Amino acid sequence: MRARAIFPNRGARLNASRVLISAALAAPAFAHAQTADQPAKKAAPEIQIDVTAPPRKEPSYATSTQVTATREERKIDDLPLTVTAITHDAIDDRDAHRTNDVLTLAPGVQFFSGYGGTWDDYTLRGFHIWSATTFRNGFLSGYSGANAIDVVNVERIEVIRGPASALYGPGLPGGAINFVTKRPSEQARSRVGISVGSFDTARAELDTTGPLSDGVLYRLTAAGDTSSGYRDFNTFRRYVVNPVVSVRLASDTWLLAEVQAYEEAYRADPYGVPQIAGNSQAFPVERSFAEPALPLATTSGQLGRIELFHALSPSWSLRVATQTQLGRYDEEALNPALLDTDGRSLIRVLSNWQSHSADTALQVALRGKFATGSLEHELIAGVDARREIVDYRIGLSDPTVDPYVIDVFDPHYGSPLPSAPLPPGRLDRWTYESGGVYANDLVKLAPGLNLLGGARADTYRQTSATSTLFDKAGEPALTGRTGVVYQLIEQSALYGNLSTGFWPVLGIQGDGHVLKPEHSFAWELGQRTSLGHEQLTFDAVLFDIKNRNISVIDPTNTNFQVQRGRAESRGVELALTARLARHLRAMASYAYTHAVVTDDPDPKQIGSNLPLSARHAGAGFIEWLFLPGLSVGPGLVYTSKRSLVDQSEIPGYVRFDARVAYRHGSVESSLFVQNVLDRRYTLSGTNALGVLPGAPRNVQLTTRVSF
Repeated sequence: MRARAIFPNRGARLNASRVLISAALAAPAFAHAQTADQPAKKAAPEIQIDVTAPPRKEPSYATSTQVTATREERKIDDLPLTVTAITHDAIDDRDAHRTNDVLTLAPGVQFFSGYGGTWDDYTLRGFHIWSATTFRNGFLSGYSGANAIDVVNVERIEVIRGPASALYGPGLPGGAINFVTKRPSEQARSRVGISVGSFDTARAELDTTGPLSDGVLYRLTAAGDTSSGYRDFNTFRRYVVNPVVSVRLASDTWLLAEVQAYEEAYRADPYGVPQIAGNSQAFPVERSFAEPALPLATTSGQLGRIELFHALSPSWSLRVATQTQLGRYDEEALNPALLDTDGRSLIRVLSNWQSHSADTALQVALRGKFATGSLEHELIAGVDARREIVDYRIGLSDPTVDPYVIDVFDPHYGSPLPSAPLPPGRLDRWTYESGGVYANDLVKLAPGLNLLGGARADTYRQTSATSTLFDKAGEPALTGRTGVVYQLIEQSALYGNLSTGFWPVLGIQGDGHVLKPEHSFAWELGQRTSLGHEQLTFDAVLFDIKNRNISVIDPTNTNFQVQRGRAESRGVELALTARLARHLRAMASYAYTHAVVTDDPDPKQIGSNLPLSARHAGAGFIEWLFLPGLSVGPGLVYTSKRSLVDQSEIPGYVRFDARVAYRHGSVESSLFVQNVLDRRYTLSGTNALGVLPGAPRNVQLTTRVSF
């Protein structure tokens, strides 16, 4: 799937009045509420509602609660599901700017091609997840929100593995990635940070929060980046601003409202460099076959979200929320089309993309605690609806008229760009509408024994209208999940689950036709160990996922996607977090993933690996406070060889990173070194014509001041 290139848009203007009006109808996202965990008696315990940030505590990479797997805050140990949370402390200790700086710490998450680094782009348990298919506070990002997420406003990243359709409706088979953003706090505090580093990189960020008046809290996060990149002509700049306000309307009612705006400008270089005779490292790391005269592409977007939290009684509460996103995208990019038989003449095609989009999502959910005889229930039930419209226009140069050739071994730049005019007339349009109703019940059968059951009914419709055709698709879907967790002893539990999922593939084929939905079935068996209060956690899980009607990048036109056959992914995942007193924090993961095509119209494809899914992958780092105020933090990222869309291969790699930090009072300064040994490695790729080298050794100096 090259959905980004179909609808590469992400920006426009926020129609605030539309957001405010639709809020009256709205519906809730992933709960930001905190639930008091009290022992249940005959009467269900009181449900507390709070949309403020929790108080600060000792830094930790472990967390005992999550919101993604249940759409509200619940203890992870109570759930028969595999959930990984990357906390804000882990993000800070990696001096991360984007989510891809830390997401590979979650087992089963690996880099995908990323369209030259423009998106967040991953595989999860072997299946592709890119920016448009991630979640932000429980709302699907969609094309209007498809961009590389900045961490300045991210409180934590949660990854639920396996199909989540029984809770969220349309969902990818590998799982869901949810970015939980920061909330206003009752405690006034601020932090500013400045970073400078290799490749002319500079960054400034702000995070400030506190009360505005009695019952009114605010939070403002903002960041700006600029860089020339480690590859030639890869200029990049970006900003994001995100103000949030929460208001206590009554003792049992909270209202939260936010807006966000972002903009990126970059010189598009989506595919990298070609392999030469199977060698993915045939060129210097900095080599690029983009053109310095190529105008900077821009992508921008705005978001508005309103959520209402209301306690109906001591045991029941209601959440209502709405979100609207607008996006805009303008890009000219040079794409590799053919490496001539001489092995050095690369023919490039200029693509000219313009699009704008808008989506509105409504969610409503009711949650409560009650008892039926000796059984204690925690129920959440709700309704979701979403509509997105993408208008786009595509122009391509003609390689038979102007092949736009460059010698890859002796490149000369500056030739006039080929013509790629946008077609006249109406823009092509893709629309997507979906709605569903769900219920999810966590039942306490006995001390230490919980049963989770959930079901959902969905319907969707998508249409594609171009100058030459009109196509549509849609169907109802029923999905479910069930699981059991048994706590053997206080520190250890066993769990297992079954789940089904469906994904009405977003986007179109190269001929403009819409795509059919994927359907998946998965099982998991896991063991979870927790020692102390968020001091040490260890998870081990076996999994198997079967997916039919899979969609993959079209090998003949990587701007689009095709569907074919079936795939299966199975494997083992291990995850560890540790906090030993205040002196040592650690996080590590490993995944063995066997993800292959099991059925295909082309017999040659059967048994082939799913793109960019490494058989072995792992990551980890340590933050060790070995002297008062002074800490060191070694880390590594490892992956084995991976197959690309055309089944060509790129080698695996091990990359070592390191961090040294010194804190004195409210000031912390750190030096982060990526690729300490300056090893050559191939980060990712699309096909034999496009592979992306990893960055050489680079350093980043960061100073943060808190007050």
